Amino acid sequence: MKFELLWLPFGFLAFLFIILNIIKLIRKKRKHWAIFCILSLTFGCLTLLSELHQSLNAVVNDDVSYILDVIPAVIPFITPPTILGLVSNLIISFINTILDNINK
Repeated sequence: MKFELLWLPFGFLAFLFIILNIIKLIRKKRKHWAIFCILSLTFGCLTLLSELHQSLNAVVNDDVSYILDVIPAVIPFITPPTILGLVSNLIISFINTILDNINK
């Protein structure tokens, strides 16, 4: 399977780990919360890298129509989930850090 086709499973896994971390936070079973944040950020980065690799292939193959049509359309599509994932991980990390310090 080509790496550039994996952006959808990578993005799904990134948000799956965010959701699992939120569920663990609600159920007050916060053990290993940092691992879920790291996994979520890792899969988020892999999503962006696979999109970048797909764009690079278009540049290498001189696919001007892809560069002019698809890349500008993908940027607004991928930016909000990326920001949402980063902010969600930041909030989860902040809440867990505060709760860890309170429980000490």
